[in-house]
Amino acid sequence: MRFGAFLLLALALVPTAAARQKSKWVRVYTFDDAVIEMEEINLSFGNFGRVRFRTVFDKPRPLPGKSDVLYKTLVEDLEIQCKEREYRLSTAVYLDRKGAAVYVYKARGDEDWEEVKTHMMLKLLDPACRMIEKKKV
Repeated sequence: MRFGAFLLLALALVPTAAARQKSKWVRVYTFDDAVIEMEEINLSFGNFGRVRFRTVFDKPRPLPGKSDVLYKTLVEDLEIQCKEREYRLSTAVYLDRKGAAVYVYKARGDEDWEEVKTHMMLKLLDPACRMIEKKKV
């Protein structure tokens, strides 16, 4: 009987421990109708890093060029060169309300680096570069 009670207690505590695990996403910007989060990375190399951003909108939006297709979340993988303050998009996945991909963009790999010029990209670049610096090998 004691073993059975111990087993039940142990099983009851498993979801609690899992719920305490740290989220891999860190909020970096909040709009009136959306939030942008950055995924924590494990490591980076020198001045270069790959960072994933997730923009979650309150309401679904039409996919550019396809107004009949709606997405609610946009997940973008950016390659960032912090010292040069440049970035380029490597992938973008548009997800519907249920999390299913409705469109996927994949870069060819030879795209030019873009200089950070917009206020929004500055808001994303600074926390991304701090994380890249912290996780450097």
